[in-house]
This record gives sequence, structure tokens and C-alpha cells, in this order.
Amino acid sequence: MAKAVGIPGSSLIHFLLVEMRGIFVFYLGAKTIILDVGFQAYLPVALERSGGMDHTRLQSFISEVQNGVMRAMVSPDLHYVDANGVVKYPDGTNVLWVFHYVVIVIVAVFIIGMLAAFFGQRAWYFSRGDYIAFTWELERSILYKCISWMLFASTVMLVVGGFLYCQLCIGRYYSGLDFVRGNKFPLLSIFFSTYSLTVPPPQPTFHYRCSEFRELNFKRSVVDCVLQSNDYFAMKLSNTILGSVRYHDEELMQTLEQPEIASSLIRPSSQRNKDYRPILEGIVHHEMP
Repeated sequence: MAKAVGIPGSSLIHFLLVEMRGIFVFYLGAKTIILDVGFQAYLPVALERSGGMDHTRLQSFISEVQNGVMRAMVSPDLHYVDANGVVKYPDGTNVLWVFHYVVIVIVAVFIIGMLAAFFGQRAWYFSRGDYIAFTWELERSILYKCISWMLFASTVMLVVGGFLYCQLCIGRYYSGLDFVRGNKFPLLSIFFSTYSLTVPPPQPTFHYRCSEFRELNFKRSVVDCVLQSNDYFAMKLSNTILGSVRYHDEELMQTLEQPEIASSLIRPSSQRNKDYRPILEGIVHHEMP
């Protein structure tokens, strides 16, 4: 399988696709919820304005309303009027775009903050120890924690606001319980994705802040670059190293781009390279760095 270690910029691809996927899940889920609430709120109004219609025409009319609400959600116009005239807010009540743009701003703040941290560390190969250590340190930084909790708080306000709006304003057509039942998967996805960002993963059971670890190259494939998180890799690497300490070096040798240094990593002695002793000390004693 092709190796991604030699591709400059592979760390940025991995950072966006894997380490930041929670923010994209949040955006898609929030957008789906806003669209659903807007559609359910406007459909009775559209049906009333149409004055009734044939059953065969109803389904296409509902699709037109849904598409019109979607366009209203991205148009920064309180008095939005759709081209086909099915969806229109002449009284200036199109607030869908406000909620949508608030979500976009929240997502943009998160992405800009994370990218600023990423470009500040200058690690361009996703299989190198310096990039792997960077993501582990980032998840424990004050910046990351603040933005993550802001994101989770926004999720709670969005869900509670949607529930109350449905229950109190359009409950005759679409109650709060209908809102929850109709958006089970988007609600679960945004709650899980944003809450998981606020919970830092367990510390790796080895020293990763030392220069010796940052200089290592690990065998990680192109598939790993788009699927495997660094947190999962930390757990896998911890198990591999601990197994090598107790049994043999083969698993660790298969993980490293320089398999000949495996023994030096876990069993430094007077005959072997001691440069990697900072890593070993964290492994053997299970000490947190």
C-alpha cells in the first residue's frame, strides 16, 4: 500500500479530513435541522396561500417549498421572495439565513483557530512524530478547549431553540416532539461530534514531547491519511510499544520507517543508542509526560 509519509502537505490533508471532521459533521447536522424547522414552519403558510390543490400536484408543491426554504436559508434577505413565488417573506420574517450564518461563523472561527495553530507548528508530513505530537498537544490547549466548549454550547442552544420554537410557535402543525423524532440522526450526530471535541483523549503512555519522538517517521498509508485519527494511532502505538517491551520488537519494527532503531527505543543499553531514553522512561513506568 502506498505510503503517505513522503508527501509534503499530507499533514494538512489529514488535519482537515480526520482531525477536524467533527466540525464538518456539526455544520451538516445544524444545516439539516435549520432547514427542517424552516420547512415545517412555512409549509402550512404555503398551503394556505395556495388555496388548495390536486393530490397529484401536492408532492411537487412540497418539493418546491422545500427548495425555496433552502434558498431562503442562504439568502441574506429578511424580505426574501423566491423566483417561483411559492416561498416569500414580504413581512421581513426570513430569519433562517440569520441562524444559518451564525452556524457558519461558529464553524469559521473553529477552522481559522485550528488552522492558525497548524501553520504555526510547520509539520508537513502526517506520518512524522512532530505532527502527531502537535495534534495531541492541541487537544489539551486552552484555545482548543475554549472553542470546543463554545461549539458544544452552540449545539445545545440550537437544539433547545429549535425544540421551543416548534413547541410554542408551530406546535399545531409540528410539535417539539415531532422536531426530535424528525431529526434523530442530525441531533445525535451534532451532539456526539461536538461533545467528543470537549473530551480530551487519554494521554499516550510514552513521552511524545521530546525531540526524539518528533523526529520519528511511522509507517502510515494513504488510507490512514483519510481515515485514521492520531488519537487512534496513539492507542495503537501504545499497545505496540508495550507489547514490544514485554515480548519482542517485531510489531514496533513494522510500525517504524526506521525499524533498526526499534530496540534502541525500548531497550537502550551501553551497547545501544541512548538517544531515545526519554521515550522509554514514559513507557516502562506508565508515566504521563
